Amino acid sequence: MRLVKRRCNHHDHKNPEWVRQNPEAEHRFPEGIFKADLDEERAARNIPSAPKYMSQARWLGCCPYHRKKDLETWASTIREWIEYNMKMFKESRGLRGLDPKDVGAAGLDPADYE
Repeated sequence: MRLVKRRCNHHDHKNPEWVRQNPEAEHRFPEGIFKADLDEERAARNIPSAPKYMSQARWLGCCPYHRKKDLETWASTIREWIEYNMKMFKESRGLRGLDPKDVGAAGLDPADYE
């Protein structure tokens, strides 16, 4: 796992009023700084339908808080997206979701996401 620090590009983190009203978000991501997993981001570009999920405007540049709040995604990290879709694959008996073989072909270990 290779983590890199990123700064959220949302203007809220620079607004003192927002910081005061959202102490939980500012505590988790001080000044908008969050950690991103480069290996997962690279692999997600090779997983079917993940590029479409990640192609939302500013998705990678926003902290997980703003991904959920402003971009209205149900998963704020690639890990959450993979875990949810692999679970859906198992529950639907292969009709929907993400095949663990595709996760393995993208360079990730499917066992890490179960």
